[in-house]
Amino acid sequence: YLTALGYLGLEDLNRDQDEEAVEVTREALRIENPLITPENSGKEIAADRVIAGTYLTVALADLGRDEEARRAGEETLSVATRYLAQHPQSGPILSTTIVLLGDGLNDVAANELDAAEDIRFTMQDVQMAHTLVGIEPKNFIYHFDLGGAYRSLGSALWQAGRLREAIGNLRHAEESLGEAASGFAAALGHLVDGAGETASWQAKLGDFSGTAATVTAAAAYLSPRVLSDSGPVGQAAAAAFDAARAYAAATVAYEHGDLATAQRVAHAAVAQLNAHRTNGEVTFAMNDMECDLSDLEARAEYALGDFEGAARAESLALNGCKAIAGANVSDQRTVAGIVTWLAMALARQGKQAEAAQTIAPVVTMYLGLEKRNHGDQWLPLEFAEALYAQSLADPQHRAALLRQASGLVDHLIPAIAKLHDTREWRARIEAAQRGANGEAGR
Repeated sequence: YLTALGYLGLEDLNRDQDEEAVEVTREALRIENPLITPENSGKEIAADRVIAGTYLTVALADLGRDEEARRAGEETLSVATRYLAQHPQSGPILSTTIVLLGDGLNDVAANELDAAEDIRFTMQDVQMAHTLVGIEPKNFIYHFDLGGAYRSLGSALWQAGRLREAIGNLRHAEESLGEAASGFAAALGHLVDGAGETASWQAKLGDFSGTAATVTAAAAYLSPRVLSDSGPVGQAAAAAFDAARAYAAATVAYEHGDLATAQRVAHAAVAQLNAHRTNGEVTFAMNDMECDLSDLEARAEYALGDFEGAARAESLALNGCKAIAGANVSDQRTVAGIVTWLAMALARQGKQAEAAQTIAPVVTMYLGLEKRNHGDQWLPLEFAEALYAQSLADPQHRAALLRQASGLVDHLIPAIAKLHDTREWRARIEAAQRGANGEAGR
């Protein structure tokens, strides 16, 4: 009965029924907790306790109930640690604990903007995933778990401003997901999504040869045989990878200042994705690529002075992004970045009232996040961007908003401050402060 309750919680999560998952896993814990003692932590009841506690933690994190999720997760991790001390090669418990760390406690730390905790949990996640692969080197699902753990660690390091380390871990993720993709179709979308993310981050760092290497490596894993064997999933993955390849090329063009090429490549890739959607091939990776490509297209159009086109593209990006976004802080920040550029495009069309209404909730969100930031190094830049957008829509408070935005940019860590995009934002804010009619550069 307890085992069934735990896995019913998992099924509820898979159906996005988080409240139901909380209910059934808490019922399991109500029965299990009195039976768990240090003396019997190696018995089967402890395994059921770890399963129920893990899915409770994930459900609470999904719902944004971070304090409850942290408490449930830490209690569950304690039980799992005692269990693994007696059964160090327990595949089911290692797999479940990987979920606990990577989808539960990791999400809580990210929601709380606690960079150090985020890195700590994801490093444990990687270690446990390596243990699983060591037990069964040919198990595709274990390689998939390892790839997911590396991606989580890469994201945590990126948010902490440790950019080069982040890229290294994302390349490890690509290797593990590529290994998994040859026998586990579900890994294909994650491989494509991760390759697109890694390549774009490398381009932002100016590592254009690294961008090309990431795309080439992913292409080697996505062989015609693998895609064919995966059926409809493989077809959707192939379409998403074509988009990811285009996204990498468009990002490189954008970072080089070739705005027309960036706009053209991104626009064509979105059109190609939409052609596949007419066949019903909709996957997470395809939605993610539409979000990223349309956002990049909009930024290029904005810099070229096509503000109406920029607003139209950002609206498409918003649709793709919201289709995959959860309630967690990370996803909401991604949405906020798109809304920021949408508000800028609206304001530059003279639609100040609509722009003000669009950007106001974003600024409010960042005001709240700023007060509880514990080491997320990108948050100040994102907040500065939102303040700049608000300044375009609010002439009465423009000077104060720009002053606040400038102060945030002035205090960025060197690794972020020296990036091309960051320098563009500094120039944009400074030009506005000088009272220029328009903006400097992009």
